[in-house]
Amino acid sequence: MKKFVIASLLALTAVSSQAAVTVGDVLVGFTATGGVGADQNVVVDLTQYLSTSSTYANNNSIVNLNSVLSSTFGNDWATRSDLKFGAAAATGNSLSTPRVILSSAELTAGVQSLQRAPLSKGTLGSGALKIETQPTTYSALTAVSSNSFSAVYVAPTSIVNSWNANKDFTAGLSFAYFSPYIDTTANLTQGGIASQLDGTSYAVLDLYKYVGTATTATNVASLIGGLGLNASGNLAFNTDIAQFAAIPEPSTYAMILGALTLGVVGLRRRFSKAV
Repeated sequence: MKKFVIASLLALTAVSSQAAVTVGDVLVGFTATGGVGADQNVVVDLTQYLSTSSTYANNNSIVNLNSVLSSTFGNDWATRSDLKFGAAAATGNSLSTPRVILSSAELTAGVQSLQRAPLSKGTLGSGALKIETQPTTYSALTAVSSNSFSAVYVAPTSIVNSWNANKDFTAGLSFAYFSPYIDTTANLTQGGIASQLDGTSYAVLDLYKYVGTATTATNVASLIGGLGLNASGNLAFNTDIAQFAAIPEPSTYAMILGALTLGVVGLRRRFSKAV
């Protein structure tokens, strides 16, 4: 009997710990615009590993999402052009100092996306309130999996304050106030480069952080790093987005070496003439 009670308590503790989505956590949301899984959201809470208040440390393997993405969106999820993912986090509101993290898609892996425009404290605060609905929504659910850095949730897009409902609340904007959209396609057949990070190809989101102190649109977004997803479902974060760039081809190294050799020869000739 005692063993049963202890086991029950441990099970309840595990569920509770999985459900603790905190305001300020970076949430990564997956949504399909059609086909298999169009009625579902996969939302990954990066807990306090990535949040509006954390320090930002590299992690080449935050969580592997292949199983949950395959079961929700099909085994071809990594090649679907209608499956998108984005990231957001927020604390504060228009009456305090809002802190907001928004993603922007890299068009070429390892090359910084278009810098997000400065925003006013009011815009950041209003948008923060939309983003802050998400922790409440997903805290009410049980995570399908979790580890030290993340908790993964799957829920219908039809639930109140779902990722879909809030992210796409206003056409042309994410979370009603932010342009451009925070999403990028998860289609990893595009580009197909071998990254410097681990030799695989990544779809990459740049994460930009705002701290809203000015009432005018002068609060500048700072780049804190890149969040990458590869075709195996590995989610990685690196403060150096160049790590997601392609490994230079051997011919590129040969060209660089050739240029350096010519430069050295030229310098030697100049030195010889000077003597």
